[in-house]
Amino acid sequence: MQALLQVPPPTRRTSTRPQFRIRLVDDSWRATLPRAAEAATKAYLDRLPVDVVARSNDYFEGGYWLLLWNFLLGLAIALFLLAGRRAAHMRDWAARVGRKPFLRDALLGALYAVAAWVLSLPLTIYQATFASTSTPWRRSASAPGSRSSSPAWR
Repeated sequence: MQALLQVPPPTRRTSTRPQFRIRLVDDSWRATLPRAAEAATKAYLDRLPVDVVARSNDYFEGGYWLLLWNFLLGLAIALFLLAGRRAAHMRDWAARVGRKPFLRDALLGALYAVAAWVLSLPLTIYQATFASTSTPWRRSASAPGSRSSSPAWR
């Protein structure tokens, strides 16, 4: 029984891309750093390699595309279930099975949630396997060798 409860350690994915290093900051760089926030941010970003900034921007914008596709898929699922009288059949079944109004509504909500989950499963699997591992620095905070994004006061 104890063997069933043990969770195997997460596998560590290694990147084939070379890791980049930010040039160390010395006092002369700090002395020339502008006081304006935008100019100081630009000075910091200028220290980063161009290809790393491009990969970071692509990764960041990819998250917005996934949000858009999730929204559009949710609309398509709702249209599929509501337009084809599928939701009416689910409602009628819930009315036959559930005698009280609360039970009917709970059954219909659960049935709709399960149907939406099953229909959105391909996109969920894509996001979990391909989209989240497309860049080497996106790893779980619990994975060995990864840095946690939690604040320092925790």
